[in-house]
Amino acid sequence: MRAPLDIERMVRAGERSIDDSPSVRDKTVVLMNPPVDAYAGYVPPMRAAEGRPRPAAVRWLATGASDVRITRVDPTTLRVRPRTGFLSLPSERMQRDPHDHMALGQRVPLSDLSIEITELTADGRPAEILARFTRPLEGGHYLLLHWDHGRFQRFTPPSVGGEVTLTGVDFASLLP
Repeated sequence: MRAPLDIERMVRAGERSIDDSPSVRDKTVVLMNPPVDAYAGYVPPMRAAEGRPRPAAVRWLATGASDVRITRVDPTTLRVRPRTGFLSLPSERMQRDPHDHMALGQRVPLSDLSIEITELTADGRPAEILARFTRPLEGGHYLLLHWDHGRFQRFTPPSVGGEVTLTGVDFASLLP
């Protein structure tokens, strides 16, 4: 069976495009739109197993399952809106209780970021969030990346009031 090996190769190709210099240990890597959540979730354990430098934290704001619109609210805040809403992929719901719905206005506090749900889809999934970082995005603490042409690339957030749309990722095109 090749499937696990193919998936591992696919995830590794993305992981290899994330900085692994020693300075990454002091940074939070923020992925705007990894193809699927596995691209973000496996970075720390893969690097730990290989003895390679790991980021202080890895965050992902949405997956690339659909186009993602990102609007800059202020120096520390991004409004994130995937065209199909959050939790649209089965893998994103795999460890969630299907009866435990997130609420409008609900906040998820993390050490360097707070997520607030600002809109819900018709079926009760988050449609839009505000991602409030504890430091300015351009201050050097965050390594902002987006998925483009089969790898993670540096992401420059728009200026305050501006927005950018990241194109959805064709998952089938990633398979070897």
